Parts: sequence; C-alpha cells; structure tokens
Amino acid sequence: MTPQPEPNEALRQAIAAAQAGRLAEADHLCGQILAADAADPGALCLSGALAAQRGDVAGAITRYRAALAAAPRFIKALSNLGAALSALQRFEDAAEPLRRALEEQPDHGPALINLGQVYLALGRVEEAIALLRRATQSAPQDAMAWNNLGAALLRAEQLREAEAPLRQALALEPGYGAAWSNLGHAHFRLRRPAEAASDFRRALESGAAPAETWTHLGAALRAMGQMSEAMAAYERALQINPDYAEGRFARALQRLADGHFAQGWEDYRFRPSARAFHADRAAGLSRLPADLAGRKIFLAGNQGFGDELFFLRYAPALKARGARISYRPGAKLAPLLGGAAFIDELLADDAQPTADIRLLIDDLPYVLGEEVTAPPLALKPNEARLAALRERLAALGPAPYLGLTWRSGIDKNGALFKEAPLAAVAQAVRGWPGAILALQRAPMAGEIDAVAAAAGAPVHDLTSLNDDLVEMHALLALLDEYAAVSNTNVHLRQSLGLPSRVLVPMPPDWRWMASGDASPWFPGTRIYRQAADGAWDAALARLSQDLKAVFRSPS
Repeated sequence: MTPQPEPNEALRQAIAAAQAGRLAEADHLCGQILAADAADPGALCLSGALAAQRGDVAGAITRYRAALAAAPRFIKALSNLGAALSALQRFEDAAEPLRRALEEQPDHGPALINLGQVYLALGRVEEAIALLRRATQSAPQDAMAWNNLGAALLRAEQLREAEAPLRQALALEPGYGAAWSNLGHAHFRLRRPAEAASDFRRALESGAAPAETWTHLGAALRAMGQMSEAMAAYERALQINPDYAEGRFARALQRLADGHFAQGWEDYRFRPSARAFHADRAAGLSRLPADLAGRKIFLAGNQGFGDELFFLRYAPALKARGARISYRPGAKLAPLLGGAAFIDELLADDAQPTADIRLLIDDLPYVLGEEVTAPPLALKPNEARLAALRERLAALGPAPYLGLTWRSGIDKNGALFKEAPLAAVAQAVRGWPGAILALQRAPMAGEIDAVAAAAGAPVHDLTSLNDDLVEMHALLALLDEYAAVSNTNVHLRQSLGLPSRVLVPMPPDWRWMASGDASPWFPGTRIYRQAADGAWDAALARLSQDLKAVFRSPS
C-alpha cells in the first residue's frame, strides 16, 4: 500500500472545493464518497481536516484513525493526526504518528513542523530546532516553518539567532501576526524595547492574539519608561479578556509601582508562581477575619529568599489577629528565623503541616486587606558570627567597609534579572577610603579583578558568604555602606535597620516604585535609577557624589 493513496475524481473535486474555501461543498462531497465507500482513506482524511477547522478536534482524530486503519502509511493522515493530538496537548501521543510520517517521507514539511512543535512542548528544544531547520530546507517558502524555527530559538535563549528566521517568515508573509509577536519577544529580550513595541503593534495590526499582545506591548512600553502608556495597554488587554492572568499580573506590577497598593494586591494574586497553588484550592482566595484566635495557619514560601524576607513583614500582623503560625522556609533561610517571635513553628522540608488555613506568604497583603506598606522584618545578627567577622574584616583592611553587588537573578525569559555596568559601578566608588568587599553571588571569571582595576583599589572576595545567610547577615551588619542592585542582601540589610544604596534598572521592580529617590518599603535606602534610554551616567555620578560626601563627613 502506498504512503499517499491516489485520489479519485470525486475526491479531487472535494479537495479543490476545500482549497477554494467552499467548506460546506467539500464536506458534502466527502459525505457522498464515504456513503459509497466508508473506508475511503482520502475522504476520511479530508473530512477530518474539515472537522478540525470547525473546532471538532475529537471528530477529526476519529476520522484520521479510520483513514489510517485503511491506509496505515498514509502520510497526510499521520501528520494531521499528530497535529490534532498536539492541539489537545497530548504531546507524547502526537509524537508517534508524526515520527511514522517522517519515516515514510523524511522531508515532509508539515510533519517536520508539527513534530518540531511537539518536541518544543515536551522540552526537547534542541531536537525541535533540528527538525524545524529541516522544515525550512524542505519547504523554504513556508512562512510557518521559519516562524516556528524562530520561536524554538527563542525558547533556547538563542535570541540573536532567532531574528533571521523570523524576518524570513515576515518576508514571505508580511501580515503574519505570530511572527511579528515572536520578533517582538526577541527584541524585548535583547533589551531593544522600542523595536519590540513596534513589532507588537504590527502584530496587533496583523491579528495576533489581542489580549496577550497588548500585554506584551505594555511590557515594552514600561521598559521604555512610558508608564501611563503601559498601564493603558494592560487595561486594553483586560477589556478584551478580563480573566487573562498574565495581563492581571502585569497590571499588578504597575499598580504597585505607582503606589496603588490595594488594587495592586488584588491583581498580584495572578502571579505565575502562585497559579498552581491557587488552582489546587476548591475555594478562591478570600480575606481573613480580624479575629483568628485559635486558628492554625500554615505559610508556604513561593519565590526567592529575598521575596520571602520581604513578605514576612506581614506575618506579625497575622499573629496580632490571634493566629498560630507555622512556616516552612528554605533550608538556608531557616537559621535566620529561629528566634522570630511571630512564628510558632518552623517546619523542616519534609514535614507535613496540619492547618486550618494554608496560604502563600506573598498572598498575605491581600488576605489581610493591607492598603499601606508594612515595616520591614526585623532580625538580629548572630553575635558569635559578628565577633568572628570583625576580626576577618580587620585583617582585610581598615574601615569604613563598602560592599558591592552588581547583578542579581537569572537572565532568561520570565525571570527577574537586574544588572548594573560593572566597570561604571566600580569607577563610582573610586577613592573609597576603606576596604571594598565584593559580595556578588556567583561572580563570573575575572569580574572581581575588573572591579579592582576600575576602582583603583584592592577588592576583597567575600562572595562565598552568600552560601550562608546567617554569615552574610552578620557581615552586612558590619558594613558602613552597601551599594547593590536589589537582591537578597538588600532585604537582609534592611532587616537590620540599615539602609543600602540600590541601583535600579529600567523598568524598575515594583518595590522600588515607578520614580523617586526612595521607596516606602525600604526606609532610609537611597535609589539610583537607570534612565529610560538605558544610560547609567547620571545615577552613578550621584552615587559617587553621595559616597564621597559620606566619607568626607566627620561622622
């Protein structure tokens, strides 16, 4: 039996009608063919494709399977079956017929594209890229093949490599909304927000998914410092789809940055890290009553250590309502919280909590109904660690002691990443009269030497202290100044009642507000902002001036 059954005249007419957009006529002709021969594989395959176009994916799968029962090597039916199963997110099931199609015809473009998408969904990114490269070679005029290759390269964080296939897709099909959207994501990730905004606008003009695309346009506008325009884009997205979680979360970040805290916490419930937890709850997240006497509440961590330290500031308010609080921190955070009066029970990693109410720690502002900022968490440093670190610092050099951190987070899609230019930061602290300490987590090879060269002074490597938060907490208590991008250490220093000098990239993390030199969340801490055009010159010049004013002061 051949891989492609030869169509008869009646089937040719049905195919021609379908290609001309006369779908009802094509369906009627298929019906006539199948009335005469219920096992005609070509008519079954075409009938399945027509069912899929109507949104009847289950019906399409039934027809494709019937076609394959009559013609097991029928490539088009194999490829279409894989695409239909993929549409139902049955990716493992989808891969099998697509691989069979490619065994029959290794250069079959649709099967290459569909299997590439399936592998991408399964996280087999490099295999997906290889298949999609083959698809562009076998079907160089297929815009979808080029777009999907670009999307796969984006997924692999090969941002610059993604741009060329996406532009090729648009050269073939200038109104291809998905390709414009993917190009926008590439430009956004490459920190070219103006180009990204232009791409997302073209995507909207070309019919790309409107709620998603308006949200992405808002993110690009926010990165350009156009905060009111960004908010308008988020509002437009949510007018189209009020339940769009990504849009709600994006609006939350802007509302919080603008100081609209009650509204911001309302939207913050839709953050990606909380969706699985909330989905497991039969009832929606609700406000807590003022009287919680006798109620056992389990708090679960949800984000990074810095976020846990930040949101723990609300636990005392929960305790004040009479609740008994159990909390399971990360192993590195647990030693810091052993004496915290507002926690009744610190749970080990493998402990199964018993509680009347289970909450994510970063839902506390919402469930407590907080409309204003809460004071930072207060934690005392370990006295024994302080004594040992005083001796260690004295051996490194004289006071005053200045700590530096220039990068935080992971530079990949969806992650919060912050970075200030290393050499420029080091030049800003040039002339510091005491010891300079590098506190950067996981510094890259040669970075500390580069800081020392730009600062014109030795820089002492204390980066390993990041592995022990109790040790780092004690060290931060002994620093005279700490200049850093926002990271866990900034939260630790604030828990000591000590300010930092925080370098805030554009767009700003909401905790540092949309504008201004200070944040209500971090009393006394001074902010140095990257300009909307990406420049750091003015911010680092102010940092330099402020540090010189400090070490020239008699105090």
